[in-house]
Amino acid sequence: MENKKTITIPNILSIIRILILPFIVWLYLIHNYKLSFILLILSGLSDVVDGFIARKFNQVSDLGKVLDPIADKLTQVCVVLALAIGNMQNVAIWVLLIILVAKEFATLIMAVYLLNNGTKAVSAKWWGKVSTVLLYITMLFIVISKYKIFVYADIYITVLASLSAIALIVSITGYAKLFVINPKKEKNGKNTNKNDIKEKV
Repeated sequence: MENKKTITIPNILSIIRILILPFIVWLYLIHNYKLSFILLILSGLSDVVDGFIARKFNQVSDLGKVLDPIADKLTQVCVVLALAIGNMQNVAIWVLLIILVAKEFATLIMAVYLLNNGTKAVSAKWWGKVSTVLLYITMLFIVISKYKIFVYADIYITVLASLSAIALIVSITGYAKLFVINPKKEKNGKNTNKNDIKEKV
């Protein structure tokens, strides 16, 4: 059962994530990596906490289904863009940014199509969760690496960015398969899980 309230703790946390995003980007670009790192950690933790609270205390709402994925997508795209600008010569980060933007664009198209056909998009699959976790690890590592505490940090950044890019490709491929398969099942009269694609993937 969905909570009809719009002012809930998960929604407040999503709004906070959106509000602190400009500060994360700005602090990184002015080389205040410590505060940028801390805010990025808090943003990631709030994402985990708001999902837990929404499910545990029945605070899932229609507004939350919109705010949460918007906060996630804005954070990921804007932070990776800032990281790419701050590491102009690292091709892997720019490739990651391009794949991330392409993935979000493709996800948006699929979500709009499914919603227009009466299919609700709510549940995430394991590959989507793995790609998100790996992306956050990559973002956090790139920020903290500016303190020169890691030997061969550039190599690690390239490896992490490449792995994250691959995970994003696997994720969108998985959801694309569900996008293609589900309509076929419906046409054949088989039971279809309408929760296979999520706005937040």
